[in-house]
Amino acid sequence: MEQVLHGCARTTEAVRREIQNSKENIKTLSDRYSTNHKTFIKWRKRTYTHSK
Repeated sequence: MEQVLHGCARTTEAVRREIQNSKENIKTLSDRYSTNHKTFIKWRKRTYTHSK
């Protein structure tokens, strides 16, 4: 099944999974994906990777 993203979405389910599993700091990850660090903090706290 193809993943449908919101028009403004910058992270896919695979990126969210990497965020949650990575040991790198948030600054490094947010720079790599050109995304606000607050997004990475939010996804690190969640227990799921799909959008609700």
